[in-house]
Amino acid sequence: MVAVKPKFFLAGFSKCATTWMWKCLYEHPQIFVPETDIIHYFNTQYYRGEEWYLSHFSKCTDELVVGDTTPQYAKSEVVVDRIAKYSPDAKIILMMRNPVDRTWSHYIHEWRKGYTGRTFQSIPLDSDVFNAWIGTGFYDQHISQLLSVFPPDSMHYIIYDDICDAPEAVLRQTYEFLNVDPTFIPCCTHTIINGRPRSGSKVSIWNTLTKALRTNSDEDVPQMTPELNVLLSEMYAPHTDWLENFLGKKLVGWK
Repeated sequence: MVAVKPKFFLAGFSKCATTWMWKCLYEHPQIFVPETDIIHYFNTQYYRGEEWYLSHFSKCTDELVVGDTTPQYAKSEVVVDRIAKYSPDAKIILMMRNPVDRTWSHYIHEWRKGYTGRTFQSIPLDSDVFNAWIGTGFYDQHISQLLSVFPPDSMHYIIYDDICDAPEAVLRQTYEFLNVDPTFIPCCTHTIINGRPRSGSKVSIWNTLTKALRTNSDEDVPQMTPELNVLLSEMYAPHTDWLENFLGKKLVGWK
């Protein structure tokens, strides 16, 4: 069997509806993505080698395009350089969300899984965990790094708010970017937005089944304080200004 290498990467960012997008890509008959939305080859699993990586695409048959949907790739300069060397003609998809909301969602995700029991404010500012939560939202830095190794026309940007407002339009534009049938409408179009269940969705069932596995109780979910909201908003403001100018689009509610 001839090894099939991915030609596009949904490279960022976690907690921005990337799982929803993976499902929508997975359903498209002209697109092949693995049965898992996170492979982590170019970051944490690089030591396993290319043969291990390509085994994730061994079920590919006659699909037109093949992709890797690990949403942590774009955060690392080392990883971006690895991808550029491995697949210099690759297309890159970036999904972005209000960075304050994204950061808090990331924290709550870790909290619910039991990975941290500390309050957000108690984590040292110079810790790796804090930098990961905060640093992901510095979208300007990540985009600049990607554009240093990939041409502008190889990039596709998706804003989380647009998914909430018009998921069909977002999917059509994404499918067009990948040169596949843009009229295809996946079953999950209105099912999942960043793992949050809509009424009657499959995710509601999934949350019920997995609730018992959570270390921390939903009833005790931490709430963001107004002071922390202001602090994070001020921290992200210049980065959001840059992104608005770059996209030529007002990001309502981000500041």
